[in-house]
Amino acid sequence: MMTSGPYPPRVQAEQSNVQRFFQQVARLALLALVLMPAFHYGNLPEQIPQNFNAAGEFRGMGSKIWIWLLPAIGVVVFFGANWLTKWPHKHNYPVHLTEQNAPRIYGISNCLLWFVAAVLLTLSAFITHVYIQAALGIANAAGAVGVILLFLAILFAGIFYFIGKMFKAQ
Repeated sequence: MMTSGPYPPRVQAEQSNVQRFFQQVARLALLALVLMPAFHYGNLPEQIPQNFNAAGEFRGMGSKIWIWLLPAIGVVVFFGANWLTKWPHKHNYPVHLTEQNAPRIYGISNCLLWFVAAVLLTLSAFITHVYIQAALGIANAAGAVGVILLFLAILFAGIFYFIGKMFKAQ
């Protein structure tokens, strides 16, 4: 099939209220992710828990500077999602794009990006909170594994949902 313009089409993506909601959740999660360590850093011991097993038991200790690892990754995720949504015609799609369906498909793709960013940033904020609470001796990670698995289930369910929306929108 011949196309009259560039492929994939370079058209403006539709921005939905759902996308705006996920952007806002991502912003708030990033803010929490950065502010939690900033607020508690002075109170943390020099050695903090580094990782935990499936039972929620911490298996190693390390320097408290490592509490900044997830916030640093979170900043990259947030600004990476923001940058990628500016180039929806560069994304890979499971459906054929036309001038007619491209704005909808691009909007769904951008919504998917912000959904993934929001879930990952919220999960990172939760994990950072668990590490801070454990380091301060307030709580352990006993229930954290279940919550992390729930986040991952939500993440994959959302990915499949948005890919399904792309197939319906073609």
